[in-house]
Amino acid sequence: MQTYQSKFELELKKLVENKINEHKDQIATGLGISDYAMYRQIVGSIAGLTLVFDLCDEANEICHKRESGF
Repeated sequence: MQTYQSKFELELKKLVENKINEHKDQIATGLGISDYAMYRQIVGSIAGLTLVFDLCDEANEICHKRESGF
């Protein structure tokens, strides 16, 4: 049985992944990108959202180490 925290993490990762895919599609099609500054903003947003995945994995590792006594 999943805990609330694990369900929350799963849903958060899905939402972040969907947003990343939306931004990637926006870049691929060029829709809504009026200039280079907008492009840079979208690319930066993708980088920031990708960082969320890395931080979630790092937080999980820290929690597992603490639970196992390391």
